[in-house]
Amino acid sequence: WHHPLFSSGQHGNDPKMRDIYQALYDAAADVVITGHDHNYEQFHRQNADGVADLDGPREFVVGTGGTSLRPFAVIRPNSAVRDSSTHGVLKLTLHPTSYDWEFVPVVGQTFTDGGSRPCIGTAPAPIGGRGFGLGGAPGGDEMTWTTGTAQVAYAVVRIAGGTTTVLPAPGSFLPASA
Repeated sequence: WHHPLFSSGQHGNDPKMRDIYQALYDAAADVVITGHDHNYEQFHRQNADGVADLDGPREFVVGTGGTSLRPFAVIRPNSAVRDSSTHGVLKLTLHPTSYDWEFVPVVGQTFTDGGSRPCIGTAPAPIGGRGFGLGGAPGGDEMTWTTGTAQVAYAVVRIAGGTTTVLPAPGSFLPASA
């Protein structure tokens, strides 16, 4: 989604995103990718209260896609890696039980960040495998979450305004052709 719950950038932490982050924590999400602040920042795993937690998601703030970059303001707890001078993209490679990340700078720039981590968390795996976020509303207040794969079947969860809706219904899922 767009607005990060945690950010050391000029906009800082956005507490209105806490409920979505908590829902992802409860679902054992491994990665959260946000933007809004025009820089790159990677956070250690943490819970929605900002406490380091190995069962929490790793948040990436990736606002390095082309507009002017901005310096950091207040460095937040659990901030692991920061850069405010390099344009580029975050490349994620997802595996069944792990993921790799790599910040790829534009030609001529040298900052990089990368690593590999196992998927961890205390919640049971959802139907069809681990979930992933699909996108959000322009205001950053809503996101859609899905489980499973397009090859099998999937369930969709819409999180908006403090309300969580499972589509089509709890305990059911959409066929891959939907």
